Amino acid sequence: MHQPVSLTQRISAQISAVGQDEKQRARLRGVLEWLHDKEIAMVLWQVDAARRGSLRALARAVNHLSNGWLFVLYGVALSVYQGWSAALIIFAALLSLGITHVIYPVLKAYIARLRPMDRVLNLTSEVRPLDRYSCPSGHCMTAMALSVPIVFTLPDTAGVLFPIVALIGWARIAVAHHYPSDLFLGVLLGYVVAWPVSHLLF
Repeated sequence: MHQPVSLTQRISAQISAVGQDEKQRARLRGVLEWLHDKEIAMVLWQVDAARRGSLRALARAVNHLSNGWLFVLYGVALSVYQGWSAALIIFAALLSLGITHVIYPVLKAYIARLRPMDRVLNLTSEVRPLDRYSCPSGHCMTAMALSVPIVFTLPDTAGVLFPIVALIGWARIAVAHHYPSDLFLGVLLGYVVAWPVSHLLF
């Protein structure tokens, strides 16, 4: 039986088939290797730390919830707290999310950075990745794209939502799915899209 092919994998195959400037690809590979050498010690440290008791359970729970359930709770909480006025905030968040998910698979397939678990011998993960590549982090991008419109209209929520983004980032490293730079690029992509959407709508 054939395994289902993700959108990122299909786009990656199309990009590879078209071909790219080899010098540009070589430069990108060089940057990724440099980043790997700088970041892998932190990844291994966090993976090792998260193998212990409560941190292990926390990392697994955060990864599971950030696949979607956590963000459904955002909508429910907004609806309860704001009533019908939450509709525009939710629309802005979903619009931001939609735009990022148009850019995200193309960018991820182009960068084609393997996950730490696929680069380092004996480094395994208890959490199954949603696709092959690691950069940018889709979980962090999603969390930021949804959080920015909420914080833009309800600034007091920043003290809750942005730490949640950071917690998701930690959990993604702790299960050996990402490097720190993957998280940074994911957060940046979410912010760069959601901030102008928020300015436009509010």
